[in-house]
Amino acid sequence: MSAARATLGETALTTTTLAGSSLFGSVRGPVVAPGEFAFPGGVGYEALHLDRLVGQLPRTDFLLFLPTALYLEPHPARGSVLPAGKLWLHASFTGNGDPRAAPPPGFAGEAEALNPALPLSELVWGTKTVTPGRRRVLDHVPYTEYVATVDLERALAAASGKTAPALRAAIQDQIAALRSSRGAGARTIQIRAWVDGPGHVTRLQTSPPGARLGTATTMLGNFGVKVPRSVPAASEVLPVRSATPRGTSPWTIGNGSQSS
Repeated sequence: MSAARATLGETALTTTTLAGSSLFGSVRGPVVAPGEFAFPGGVGYEALHLDRLVGQLPRTDFLLFLPTALYLEPHPARGSVLPAGKLWLHASFTGNGDPRAAPPPGFAGEAEALNPALPLSELVWGTKTVTPGRRRVLDHVPYTEYVATVDLERALAAASGKTAPALRAAIQDQIAALRSSRGAGARTIQIRAWVDGPGHVTRLQTSPPGARLGTATTMLGNFGVKVPRSVPAASEVLPVRSATPRGTSPWTIGNGSQSS
């Protein structure tokens, strides 16, 4: 899909809204996550506003997406939940280095489903069919909606470039989740994309399989914005499996209930 390919060549500000999510515990209402992404370099920053957790204090967690890794900063309202001096959890998608940084089962699919680069790349790598939908004009700019059927096996085989390690891990998790719920031959998902006159994807809507995020709607704009790169110091980082022993979830650390 040419508009997705063009958008992946840009930087952008984004806002993702999750409806029906259960990944972070019981949530009353939508979860909103503003972000900024430099898609060509595979770098993105996102703030996950968890201000409607049932029975828990509001919190905002922070995510840093890199081509081969993900950093998650659990940020509960009261105090730190990590050892002294540690601020970030680190997951590596390269298969090299500290095995404690290997993502827990399903974590790549959950985390990268919050990254707009995943559905954009799936559109580029795996689109099987595209159906044009409604046209509308907003602020004198025409938009067209498209519904794409994406073959995840095709996307996995075609994945390439700088962002491939993280996104391949996420697609593998999605395929496993699809087959668990729909049978051994399941391999397709639907992605809705709204394209503006200049040819950018300005809105995405997906229901990522297995991620327990519900329906994710992402608005993209401010194309060309400058996105700086800043990576946590090694002394501030804890491998994800060090803080999340078997049976616990990185997404609910500090919530009081950590069952995955």
